[in-house]
Amino acid sequence: MRVAVWLLSLVVVAHSSCDDEAATTSASAQSSSATSGAGGAGGAPEPCFDYASFAPTPAVSFADDVMPVFAQNCNSATCHGSTTSPDGKLYLGRASMNDETTLDTVHGNLVGVAATRAPTMMRVAPGDAEHSFLMIKLDGDFACPQVACGTLGCGVKMPHGSSKPKLDIGVRNTIRSWIQNGAPRDANSGGAAGAGGMGGAGGTGGG
Repeated sequence: MRVAVWLLSLVVVAHSSCDDEAATTSASAQSSSATSGAGGAGGAPEPCFDYASFAPTPAVSFADDVMPVFAQNCNSATCHGSTTSPDGKLYLGRASMNDETTLDTVHGNLVGVAATRAPTMMRVAPGDAEHSFLMIKLDGDFACPQVACGTLGCGVKMPHGSSKPKLDIGVRNTIRSWIQNGAPRDANSGGAAGAGGMGGAGGTGGG
C-alpha cells in the first residue's frame, strides 16, 4: 500500500512539473511574440496611428518647425537633398540655409501633389494627415486601411534603414499638426531654416 501511494505521488509530481514547463514555455513564447509584435523583426506591425484622439498643436510653422526636421533628417545629397535626382522624386531642400525660394519649392512639392508610390494619395493632403502619404512614410503605417500604394509598392519608412528608428513621436506629431492645420506656407519668421530639427537621422523615398 505504501509503495502504491509513493508511486502515485511520483506520477503527480512528474505531471505537475511537465505542466509548469509547458506554462513557462508558453509564457516565454507569448512574451517573445509581444516583443516582436511591437515593431520587432518579423513581428506584427504596430497599430495604425489613432487620429480620433489626436489634438493638433496650433500654429505650427512650416519654416520654423517643419523645414528644420527635413533639413536635419532627410536632406543629404544622396536622399531628398539632391536637386537632380532626389529620392522618391521628392526634393525637400538643402541640409542648411534654406531660403524663401527653397521653402516655396519644397512646399509646392509636398502640398496637394500626388505621391509617386501612391498616386491616389497626396504627399500632403491639407487638413488630412491620416490620408497624407508623408505621414504614412514617417509612421511606417503601410498596412493601414487608408493606404493605397501603386505598382511600385509603398517603399520603406522614413528615415530608411533597419538600424535607424522612426523619428520621435513628438517630431512626427509636429508635422502631423502642421498638416491637420491645413499645411500652410507661412512666412519665415526665424531666418533661414537650417539643420536645427528635432531628432532622427537619414531619410528615404517620401514620394
